[in-house]
Amino acid sequence: MTIENMTEDFVGIAEKSKEKTSSRLTRREFLKIVGLGTGAFAVSNSWLGEYLGGFNPEFNKIEGTLSEYKIGWQAKPWVWTNLTIASKRIDGMKIMPGEQISLNSLLGFDEMRSVSRENTDPRKGYVTAQMSNPAELDGWGYGLCLGSTAIFRACLNSPLQITERGTHYDIYSDYFKDMAIGTDAAVFKPDLGDILPETDLKLRNPTDKPLSLHFGIYDSFGNRLDPPDGEVSLLWYKATYLDQLVRVIRRKLNTTAGVELPRQYMPENTFGNQKILVRSAVSGDGIDYKVDLSPVKHGDSTFNPTYGTQDYVFSRTLTLGGRENPQVITEKFVSNYGQSPLGKEILDRP
Repeated sequence: MTIENMTEDFVGIAEKSKEKTSSRLTRREFLKIVGLGTGAFAVSNSWLGEYLGGFNPEFNKIEGTLSEYKIGWQAKPWVWTNLTIASKRIDGMKIMPGEQISLNSLLGFDEMRSVSRENTDPRKGYVTAQMSNPAELDGWGYGLCLGSTAIFRACLNSPLQITERGTHYDIYSDYFKDMAIGTDAAVFKPDLGDILPETDLKLRNPTDKPLSLHFGIYDSFGNRLDPPDGEVSLLWYKATYLDQLVRVIRRKLNTTAGVELPRQYMPENTFGNQKILVRSAVSGDGIDYKVDLSPVKHGDSTFNPTYGTQDYVFSRTLTLGGRENPQVITEKFVSNYGQSPLGKEILDRP
Protein backbone atom coordinates (compact mmCIF):
# COMPACT_ATOMS: atom_id res chain seq x y z
CA MET A 1 0.00 0.00 0.00
CA THR A 2 1.49 3.36 -1.03
CA ILE A 3 1.49 6.59 0.96
CA GLU A 4 -0.88 8.05 -1.64
CA ASN A 5 -3.34 5.18 -1.18
CA MET A 6 -3.17 5.55 2.59
CA THR A 7 -3.85 9.26 2.31
CA GLU A 8 -6.92 8.64 0.17
CA ASP A 9 -8.22 6.07 2.66
CA PHE A 10 -7.69 8.38 5.63
CA VAL A 11 -9.51 11.20 3.88
CA GLY A 12 -12.35 8.90 2.84
CA ILE A 13 -12.91 7.56 6.36
CA ALA A 14 -12.70 11.06 7.82
CA GLU A 15 -15.38 12.25 5.37
CA LYS A 16 -17.67 9.37 6.38
CA SER A 17 -17.22 10.33 10.03
CA LYS A 18 -18.06 13.92 9.18
CA GLU A 19 -21.27 12.87 7.42
CA LYS A 20 -22.47 10.95 10.49
CA THR A 21 -21.82 13.66 13.09
CA SER A 22 -21.16 17.35 13.41
CA SER A 23 -17.60 16.55 14.48
CA ARG A 24 -14.69 15.60 12.23
CA LEU A 25 -11.29 13.96 12.31
CA THR A 26 -9.09 16.96 13.12
CA ARG A 27 -5.44 17.22 12.20
CA ARG A 28 -4.66 16.67 15.88
CA GLU A 29 -6.19 13.20 15.77
CA PHE A 30 -4.98 12.62 12.20
CA LEU A 31 -1.31 13.08 13.08
CA LYS A 32 -1.81 11.09 16.27
CA ILE A 33 -2.86 8.03 14.26
CA VAL A 34 0.14 7.70 11.99
CA GLY A 35 2.66 10.04 10.40
CA LEU A 36 1.66 9.10 6.81
CA GLY A 37 5.26 8.42 5.92
CA THR A 38 8.65 9.65 7.02
CA GLY A 39 8.10 13.25 5.94
CA ALA A 40 4.87 13.79 7.82
CA PHE A 41 6.21 11.86 10.79
CA ALA A 42 9.19 14.23 11.07
CA VAL A 43 6.89 17.24 10.90
CA SER A 44 4.35 15.98 13.43
CA ASN A 45 7.08 15.00 15.88
CA SER A 46 9.06 18.24 15.77
CA TRP A 47 6.05 20.52 16.21
CA LEU A 48 6.47 19.75 19.90
CA GLY A 49 10.12 20.78 20.05
CA GLU A 50 13.25 18.77 20.70
CA TYR A 51 14.91 16.86 23.52
CA LEU A 52 17.66 18.71 25.42
CA GLY A 53 20.40 16.49 26.79
CA GLY A 54 22.23 17.71 29.89
CA PHE A 55 19.73 20.48 30.61
CA ASN A 56 19.27 20.37 34.37
CA PRO A 57 18.88 23.73 36.15
CA GLU A 58 18.90 23.82 39.95
CA PHE A 59 15.57 24.10 41.77
CA ASN A 60 14.12 23.43 45.18
CA LYS A 61 13.75 19.82 46.27
CA ILE A 62 10.37 18.38 47.16
CA GLU A 63 10.10 17.22 50.76
CA GLY A 64 9.41 13.50 51.13
CA THR A 65 10.22 12.67 47.50
CA LEU A 66 9.93 8.94 46.81
CA SER A 67 10.38 9.03 43.05
CA GLU A 68 11.19 11.73 40.50
CA TYR A 69 11.60 12.11 36.75
CA LYS A 70 12.66 15.15 34.75
CA ILE A 71 13.35 15.85 31.08
CA GLY A 72 14.79 18.89 29.28
CA TRP A 73 12.96 20.18 26.23
CA GLN A 74 13.33 22.92 23.62
CA ALA A 75 9.60 23.57 23.63
CA LYS A 76 7.36 25.28 21.13
CA PRO A 77 5.33 28.14 22.65
CA TRP A 78 2.07 26.21 22.79
CA VAL A 79 3.84 23.23 24.39
CA TRP A 80 5.32 25.09 27.34
CA THR A 81 2.15 27.19 27.71
CA ASN A 82 -0.10 24.12 27.86
CA LEU A 83 2.26 22.33 30.24
CA THR A 84 2.27 25.30 32.63
CA ILE A 85 -1.53 25.34 32.59
CA ALA A 86 -1.52 21.61 33.37
CA SER A 87 0.97 22.09 36.22
CA LYS A 88 -1.40 24.59 37.85
CA ARG A 89 -4.08 21.90 37.91
CA ILE A 90 -1.99 18.91 38.94
CA ASP A 91 0.90 20.00 41.15
CA GLY A 92 0.50 18.99 44.78
CA MET A 93 -2.49 16.73 44.12
CA LYS A 94 -3.00 14.53 47.20
CA ILE A 95 -4.09 10.94 46.57
CA MET A 96 -5.66 9.34 49.62
CA PRO A 97 -5.37 5.63 50.53
CA GLY A 98 -7.43 3.53 48.11
CA GLU A 99 -8.22 6.54 45.89
CA GLN A 100 -7.85 6.40 42.11
CA ILE A 101 -7.31 9.48 39.95
CA SER A 102 -7.68 10.07 36.22
CA LEU A 103 -5.19 12.37 34.54
CA ASN A 104 -7.76 13.30 31.89
CA SER A 105 -10.08 14.43 34.66
CA LEU A 106 -7.34 16.37 36.46
CA LEU A 107 -6.38 18.08 33.21
CA GLY A 108 -9.96 19.29 32.84
CA PHE A 109 -10.63 18.06 29.32
CA ASP A 110 -14.39 18.04 29.88
CA GLU A 111 -14.23 21.69 30.92
CA MET A 112 -12.61 22.52 27.58
CA ARG A 113 -15.63 21.32 25.58
CA SER A 114 -16.96 24.84 25.19
CA VAL A 115 -13.58 26.41 24.39
CA SER A 116 -12.74 27.07 20.75
CA ARG A 117 -10.27 24.70 19.13
CA GLU A 118 -8.45 27.87 18.02
CA ASN A 119 -8.14 29.26 21.54
CA THR A 120 -5.13 31.55 22.09
CA ASP A 121 -6.02 32.75 25.59
CA PRO A 122 -4.42 30.72 28.43
CA ARG A 123 -6.97 32.22 30.84
CA LYS A 124 -9.66 30.18 29.06
CA GLY A 125 -7.64 26.97 29.01
CA TYR A 126 -5.20 25.13 26.79
CA VAL A 127 -4.05 27.00 23.71
CA THR A 128 -4.03 25.85 20.13
CA ALA A 129 -1.00 24.82 18.08
CA GLN A 130 0.30 25.86 14.67
CA MET A 131 0.82 22.90 12.40
CA SER A 132 1.14 22.71 8.62
CA ASN A 133 -0.87 25.74 7.47
CA PRO A 134 0.15 29.26 8.58
CA ALA A 135 -3.41 30.48 8.01
CA GLU A 136 -5.01 27.94 10.38
CA LEU A 137 -4.68 26.88 14.01
CA ASP A 138 -5.08 23.22 14.78
CA GLY A 139 -6.71 22.49 18.11
CA TRP A 140 -5.76 22.98 21.75
CA GLY A 141 -3.79 20.63 23.96
CA TYR A 142 -0.63 19.89 22.00
CA GLY A 143 2.27 19.01 24.26
CA LEU A 144 0.28 17.59 27.16
CA CYS A 145 1.50 14.08 26.38
CA LEU A 146 5.00 15.21 27.29
CA GLY A 147 3.54 15.91 30.72
CA SER A 148 1.69 12.60 30.99
CA THR A 149 4.87 10.78 29.95
CA ALA A 150 6.88 12.54 32.67
CA ILE A 151 4.23 11.68 35.27
CA PHE A 152 4.10 8.04 34.14
CA ARG A 153 7.87 7.69 34.35
CA ALA A 154 7.95 9.22 37.82
CA CYS A 155 5.21 6.84 38.94
CA LEU A 156 7.09 3.77 37.66
CA ASN A 157 9.47 3.98 40.62
CA SER A 158 6.84 5.09 43.13
CA PRO A 159 4.34 3.20 45.35
CA LEU A 160 1.47 4.40 43.14
CA GLN A 161 -0.34 1.67 41.22
CA ILE A 162 -0.75 2.38 37.49
CA THR A 163 -4.18 1.00 36.62
CA GLU A 164 -4.48 2.36 33.07
CA ARG A 165 -2.01 3.68 30.53
CA GLY A 166 -1.89 4.03 26.74
CA THR A 167 0.87 5.10 24.38
CA HIS A 168 0.94 7.14 21.20
CA TYR A 169 0.28 5.46 17.86
CA ASP A 170 3.66 6.66 16.56
CA ILE A 171 7.14 6.32 18.04
CA TYR A 172 8.23 9.90 18.70
CA SER A 173 12.01 9.48 18.90
CA ASP A 174 12.72 12.51 21.11
CA TYR A 175 10.55 10.98 23.85
CA PHE A 176 13.05 8.12 24.12
CA LYS A 177 16.43 9.82 24.31
CA ASP A 178 16.83 8.93 27.99
CA MET A 179 14.42 5.99 28.39
CA ALA A 180 13.52 2.97 26.28
CA ILE A 181 10.92 2.97 23.53
CA GLY A 182 7.61 1.92 25.04
CA THR A 183 7.80 4.11 28.14
CA ASP A 184 5.61 7.00 26.98
CA ALA A 185 2.06 7.74 28.12
CA ALA A 186 -0.52 9.52 25.96
CA VAL A 187 -3.65 11.39 27.01
CA PHE A 188 -6.57 12.10 24.69
CA LYS A 189 -10.25 12.90 25.18
CA PRO A 190 -12.33 12.45 22.01
CA ASP A 191 -14.98 14.85 20.85
CA LEU A 192 -18.32 13.56 19.64
CA GLY A 193 -17.73 11.64 16.42
CA ASP A 194 -13.96 11.28 16.80
CA ILE A 195 -12.67 7.94 15.58
CA LEU A 196 -9.96 7.47 18.18
CA PRO A 197 -10.90 6.20 21.65
CA GLU A 198 -10.11 7.93 24.92
CA THR A 199 -6.57 7.45 26.20
CA ASP A 200 -6.01 8.10 29.90
CA LEU A 201 -3.43 7.65 32.63
CA LYS A 202 -5.03 6.39 35.85
CA LEU A 203 -3.22 6.07 39.16
CA ARG A 204 -4.28 4.45 42.43
CA ASN A 205 -2.85 4.73 45.93
CA PRO A 206 -2.68 1.13 47.24
CA THR A 207 -0.98 2.14 50.50
CA ASP A 208 -2.49 3.13 53.84
CA LYS A 209 -0.95 6.62 53.75
CA PRO A 210 -1.57 9.72 51.58
CA LEU A 211 0.66 10.26 48.57
CA SER A 212 1.19 13.52 46.64
CA LEU A 213 1.69 13.97 42.91
CA HIS A 214 3.89 16.87 41.79
CA PHE A 215 4.25 18.37 38.32
CA GLY A 216 6.15 21.55 37.46
CA ILE A 217 7.73 23.35 34.50
CA TYR A 218 10.99 25.29 35.00
CA ASP A 219 13.09 27.67 32.91
CA SER A 220 16.87 27.80 32.40
CA PHE A 221 17.38 29.45 35.79
CA GLY A 222 15.30 26.95 37.74
CA ASN A 223 12.35 29.35 38.08
CA ARG A 224 8.86 27.89 38.02
CA LEU A 225 7.07 28.88 34.80
CA ASP A 226 3.50 30.16 34.88
CA PRO A 227 1.10 30.48 31.94
CA PRO A 228 1.12 33.83 30.09
CA ASP A 229 -1.22 36.28 31.80
CA GLY A 230 -2.96 37.35 28.62
CA GLU A 231 -3.86 36.23 25.12
CA VAL A 232 -0.79 35.03 23.24
CA SER A 233 0.25 36.78 20.06
CA LEU A 234 -0.67 35.31 16.70
CA LEU A 235 2.84 36.27 15.62
CA TRP A 236 3.98 33.26 17.65
CA TYR A 237 2.09 30.97 15.32
CA LYS A 238 3.04 32.58 12.02
CA ALA A 239 6.71 32.89 12.93
CA THR A 240 6.91 29.38 14.38
CA TYR A 241 5.55 28.02 11.12
CA LEU A 242 8.55 29.53 9.32
CA ASP A 243 10.81 28.15 12.03
CA GLN A 244 9.36 24.69 11.38
CA LEU A 245 9.88 24.90 7.63
CA VAL A 246 13.57 25.61 8.14
CA ARG A 247 13.87 22.68 10.55
CA VAL A 248 12.18 20.28 8.10
CA ILE A 249 14.30 21.48 5.18
CA ARG A 250 17.43 21.08 7.31
CA ARG A 251 16.52 17.49 8.17
CA LYS A 252 15.57 16.61 4.60
CA LEU A 253 18.81 17.98 3.18
CA ASN A 254 20.85 16.17 5.75
CA THR A 255 19.02 12.88 5.04
CA THR A 256 18.83 12.99 1.24
CA ALA A 257 21.88 15.00 0.18
CA GLY A 258 24.23 14.87 3.14
CA VAL A 259 24.00 18.65 3.48
CA GLU A 260 23.04 20.27 6.76
CA LEU A 261 21.94 23.90 7.07
CA PRO A 262 23.91 25.84 9.71
CA ARG A 263 21.81 26.04 12.86
CA GLN A 264 22.45 29.76 13.28
CA TYR A 265 19.82 30.41 10.61
CA MET A 266 17.20 29.69 13.27
CA PRO A 267 18.12 30.79 16.82
CA GLU A 268 16.92 28.40 19.53
CA ASN A 269 14.87 30.85 21.59
CA THR A 270 13.15 32.74 18.79
CA PHE A 271 9.39 33.00 18.30
CA GLY A 272 8.35 32.06 21.81
CA ASN A 273 10.35 28.84 22.08
CA GLN A 274 11.57 28.05 25.61
CA LYS A 275 14.16 25.80 27.14
CA ILE A 276 12.13 24.04 29.83
CA LEU A 277 12.59 21.31 32.39
CA VAL A 278 9.52 19.12 32.82
CA ARG A 279 9.55 17.60 36.31
CA SER A 280 7.25 15.14 38.04
CA ALA A 281 7.57 13.52 41.46
CA VAL A 282 5.67 11.41 43.97
CA SER A 283 6.08 12.14 47.66
CA GLY A 284 4.90 10.64 50.93
CA ASP A 285 6.00 9.65 54.42
CA GLY A 286 6.53 6.25 56.01
CA ILE A 287 6.00 4.15 52.87
CA ASP A 288 7.77 0.78 52.79
CA TYR A 289 7.88 -0.35 49.16
CA LYS A 290 10.04 -1.86 46.46
CA VAL A 291 9.81 -1.67 42.66
CA ASP A 292 11.22 -4.09 40.09
CA LEU A 293 11.09 -3.08 36.42
CA SER A 294 11.75 -5.56 33.65
CA PRO A 295 13.70 -4.54 30.52
CA VAL A 296 11.57 -3.34 27.61
CA LYS A 297 11.29 -6.06 24.97
CA HIS A 298 9.57 -6.46 21.64
CA GLY A 299 6.21 -8.18 22.00
CA ASP A 300 5.02 -11.33 20.30
CA SER A 301 2.77 -9.61 17.75
CA THR A 302 3.60 -9.81 14.06
CA PHE A 303 5.71 -6.97 12.66
CA ASN A 304 3.49 -4.50 10.79
CA PRO A 305 5.23 -3.49 7.52
CA THR A 306 2.74 -0.69 6.77
CA TYR A 307 3.60 1.24 9.91
CA GLY A 308 7.03 -0.27 10.58
CA THR A 309 6.16 -0.89 14.22
CA GLN A 310 5.43 -3.63 16.68
CA ASP A 311 4.66 -3.99 20.37
CA TYR A 312 7.08 -2.98 23.09
CA VAL A 313 6.37 -4.71 26.39
CA PHE A 314 7.67 -4.39 29.94
CA SER A 315 6.38 -5.18 33.40
CA ARG A 316 6.57 -3.72 36.88
CA THR A 317 6.32 -5.49 40.23
CA LEU A 318 5.35 -3.26 43.16
CA THR A 319 5.87 -4.75 46.63
CA LEU A 320 4.31 -2.96 49.58
CA GLY A 321 5.17 -3.69 53.22
CA GLY A 322 7.95 -5.64 54.85
CA ARG A 323 8.87 -9.31 54.67
CA GLU A 324 5.79 -10.47 56.52
CA ASN A 325 2.54 -10.42 54.52
CA PRO A 326 3.72 -8.10 51.72
CA GLN A 327 1.25 -6.88 49.12
CA VAL A 328 2.54 -7.63 45.62
CA ILE A 329 1.10 -5.88 42.55
CA THR A 330 2.25 -6.86 39.06
CA GLU A 331 1.55 -4.66 36.04
CA LYS A 332 2.21 -5.24 32.34
CA PHE A 333 2.60 -2.37 29.89
CA VAL A 334 2.13 -2.87 26.15
CA SER A 335 2.62 -0.18 23.51
CA ASN A 336 -0.07 0.91 21.03
CA TYR A 337 2.30 1.79 18.19
CA GLY A 338 0.74 1.14 14.81
CA GLN A 339 -2.49 -0.11 16.36
CA SER A 340 -4.86 2.82 15.81
CA PRO A 341 -8.51 1.89 15.11
CA LEU A 342 -8.38 3.90 11.91
CA GLY A 343 -5.23 2.15 10.75
CA LYS A 344 -6.79 -1.23 11.50
CA GLU A 345 -9.88 -0.32 9.50
CA ILE A 346 -7.68 0.49 6.51
CA LEU A 347 -5.70 -2.75 6.76
CA ASP A 348 -8.86 -4.84 7.11
CA ARG A 349 -10.53 -3.40 4.01
CA PRO A 350 -10.57 -5.67 0.94
